[in-house]
Amino acid sequence: MTRLCALGGIGAAVTACLAVLASCGGGSGGGVIAEVVSDADFRPDAAPPAANSMTLQSSSTAADVITLDVVITDTAGVFSAAFDLVFDPVDVVYLASEQGGFLGGDGADTQFLVTATAGRLVVGLSRVQGGTNAVPDVDADGSETLASFRLRLMRPRTSRVEFDQTEPRSVRGRDGVPRSVSWSGGALVGS
Repeated sequence: MTRLCALGGIGAAVTACLAVLASCGGGSGGGVIAEVVSDADFRPDAAPPAANSMTLQSSSTAADVITLDVVITDTAGVFSAAFDLVFDPVDVVYLASEQGGFLGGDGADTQFLVTATAGRLVVGLSRVQGGTNAVPDVDADGSETLASFRLRLMRPRTSRVEFDQTEPRSVRGRDGVPRSVSWSGGALVGS
């Protein structure tokens, strides 16, 4: 004969935990063990960044969350930039983004657009023309931050984050002419 008992409070919680354990194999090897990232780091392909380059550089880490900066270095005549960042959506989750100070550092209005899908960030940044006032290009003297992206590394492994080589990417001047820059990403490393 089966007896049913009404359990409240902690008894109900214990019963629920036992049901979950039973459904995943109850410790007999049939369950799934979650991998947890306790420490993450970013290893850029280009460190330090070369002249006329767009690179990913780490600006901060906190356990499994890394902030990557898109850095433009020693490039003259910049008005806009467009690129796609790609990563493995099983290993990496996009959390947030913000525009860096480079394009609007002189007080010019700017636009910053990010469209996020699993494993891809489509990014566009631009200075904005204001009425009859011509907004000039800006020069990156040294390394300047265009944008920052917060990412979470979900599993303790190495996972690439890079500029998509198959999609159009560009840095352009106000005249619409592309600037010649090299592009390099890097690897998130979790333990």
